[in-house]
Amino acid sequence: MKSRDSKRAVCVVLRNREGKILSVDRPGRPGVLGLPGGMVDSKETLASAIGRELAEETGLLLIQERPVFAYHDGPTHVQCFTGKFLGTPMPMEGNAVRWVPPAALVSRSPFGAQNAQLFHSMRRQGYL
Repeated sequence: MKSRDSKRAVCVVLRNREGKILSVDRPGRPGVLGLPGGMVDSKETLASAIGRELAEETGLLLIQERPVFAYHDGPTHVQCFTGKFLGTPMPMEGNAVRWVPPAALVSRSPFGAQNAQLFHSMRRQGYL
């Protein structure tokens, strides 16, 4: 089992041409949406962690990643990225992978409040 850094996590916001955001169902909770991401392994950089998590969950290769927002979830520091991707998203871990309007990631996610802040920040920065 890999050693995890319980104080750092990553997520990524990827948009398609229609302006929808890539989401994955939360593990064991069909229909409950989340952004691709997860915990950072020990000795792993944040950028390498989000590339690994995206590939594990969706099969996509993340390129030109940029940090766009950070927040704390209890003791865990969460760094959110955006960037470009190569490939076609597929459910690599058995969870549904789909493109959804940003509002769905606010209303149908356990991280809705954080996603609302994230999307607001990304709009101000010109990413959404």
